[in-house]
Amino acid sequence: MAWESKPGDISLFQAGQKKSEKQPDWRGTVNIDGVDREVAMWNKTTKSGDTFLSGKVGDEAKPKPGIGFTPKKTFTPTEKPKQSFSSDLDDDLPF
Repeated sequence: MAWESKPGDISLFQAGQKKSEKQPDWRGTVNIDGVDREVAMWNKTTKSGDTFLSGKVGDEAKPKPGIGFTPKKTFTPTEKPKQSFSSDLDDDLPF
């Protein structure tokens, strides 16, 4: 059985090689009221030398192939197409 996030769950994974300081050090998701949202976190240091994480919560997370994220809902068509694909082809084709 695959792991499913529950409201309040946060999952963060260390990001790959950064090409700029604007890119996050950590990426992941947070489940807010049953909706998985994207999270980005940066490693920061205070003036006194203490380290902390700073981050942002973004839009609803979209599935990304190959990283183990499986959407909870899958699309299932409820009705058949009303016309076939071949009816959309141009009759003027020379072949």
